[in-house]
Amino acid sequence: MSAKLARSAANVSESALDATRASLKNADTFMDTFKGISKTDMSKVFKSVDPDDLAKTMKQLPDDDLITIGKSLDQTTVNRLAKTSNGQDLLAKMGRGQVTVGTKISKAARAGGDFMKKFGTKTTGIMKKLSDSTKKGLSRLAKKADDTPAQQAKKLKEEGPEVAKQVSKEAPDAAKAADDAVELSTEAKSGLKKLGVYAAGGTLALMLVYNTMNPFQAIRDALNDVGSVAEGVKEVADAAAGAAKDVATGGFNFVSFVTKNAWISGSSSILFMIMCVAFIAMSFLGNSGGGGGGGGGRRVYFRARN
Repeated sequence: MSAKLARSAANVSESALDATRASLKNADTFMDTFKGISKTDMSKVFKSVDPDDLAKTMKQLPDDDLITIGKSLDQTTVNRLAKTSNGQDLLAKMGRGQVTVGTKISKAARAGGDFMKKFGTKTTGIMKKLSDSTKKGLSRLAKKADDTPAQQAKKLKEEGPEVAKQVSKEAPDAAKAADDAVELSTEAKSGLKKLGVYAAGGTLALMLVYNTMNPFQAIRDALNDVGSVAEGVKEVADAAAGAAKDVATGGFNFVSFVTKNAWISGSSSILFMIMCVAFIAMSFLGNSGGGGGGGGGRRVYFRARN
């Protein structure tokens, strides 16, 4: 079969798609067909091919070809191949591995744990790394008693990015860990964008201003100060704090977590996001209970001076 037929599987006839499937089941035509499929169409084509057939054919290919395939194969197909009888051996030769919700959560929690080993459970550990000028910048970002929400919003947007830049420069590991945690939540990213501090170090800057090791709580508090909301941030912050509290008092119970947060049960994508957030929060907050919670009041690290 010509590569031209396979090049645009999303737009060709069903008969052409059948021909593509057939050629992918043949070791002699597999590579020509594979190279003829655009990355845009590849996911659709491979999704329509039985993973056992794919694995059986790939097993006959040279290792060099498997390495080439591994560089382009989408993660969904990799996960499907992992479940076949030959899948694990093939993935090892490709240099690819199965990525599940569990492995993503474990990786995220591990990153949070590494963060805690380096910086402890209190923001003071990070503050010690910062220069006096950066600390003054953070102090200016705190909402003063007579600041209106509009004034606070303007201040964060105008001064926040520069302070975030300094924080990221002086505490790069801590800044990256905080930024990586927030990247798991579209709601939290939306909040940072509304605040004007969606930049390297922006999350950590807010954590230091609001004296909490829960990055989602810091974003929530900042949004409260500017009289704004980002849908879902409150729920993310509360669920993360609740999960951390459960760990501190005897362990995390998945069933209990879902029951307490019934609003997430209808969406697997939201459930995945919230689980990642919860596990990261547990690592960030540790068993000491350090940092902000989802309940009663907040403490601002920098007090306003009249």
